Amino acid sequence: MKSSKKILFSLLVFFSINNIAKSQAETEDVFKVTFMNPGAAFEKSIGRIHTIYGQAFANFNTSITEDYYEDFVIDFFVEPALTLQYRLYYNLNRRDEKGKNTARNSGNYFAFINETRFTKAPLDFYDVKEATIRPVIAGALGWGLQRNYNSRFSLDFYLGAGLKYARTSSYDFYDQLITANTTSFAFVGQINLGIWLGKKP
Repeated sequence: MKSSKKILFSLLVFFSINNIAKSQAETEDVFKVTFMNPGAAFEKSIGRIHTIYGQAFANFNTSITEDYYEDFVIDFFVEPALTLQYRLYYNLNRRDEKGKNTARNSGNYFAFINETRFTKAPLDFYDVKEATIRPVIAGALGWGLQRNYNSRFSLDFYLGAGLKYARTSSYDFYDQLITANTTSFAFVGQINLGIWLGKKP
């Protein structure tokens, strides 16, 4: 009877240690520079599978609108932009169990995304370019993946859907220019290529 208890106890200890070992994949602090959407990003670990991610970058934007004379107008914009995100990495343990890379938050995640662009760009086909730069603020729920390789190459992709808020200007039925604050549906996303910085393990 005593030997049965010892065997049972040993099995419980074994499986407990095994489960702890499988739970060792954790998020880390990561700093990187990006050359697609040029900028810099820092990701701060706030828990085993949780991070806060911030990035300042240059956003490239194109708009096609119709002007007062009903001609098409194509504009190109280079915009300063910021994003702040809460990320929850949901597959670090599974990747670790399969022997895949989990270093520097190399996994898939769900995110709450806040993105702000500072731009004159119109938001819609019937809007006009703003006279001054104003913030375009978007909030979204999204999904993404990140891979930071030992070669220092960094890949980060995310896509989300939500709402955006901004001042918009357009001509009304009487050809009068009107300006109003509007809220509309928005997709938010990026493909970031870059280099992570810091010491290699």
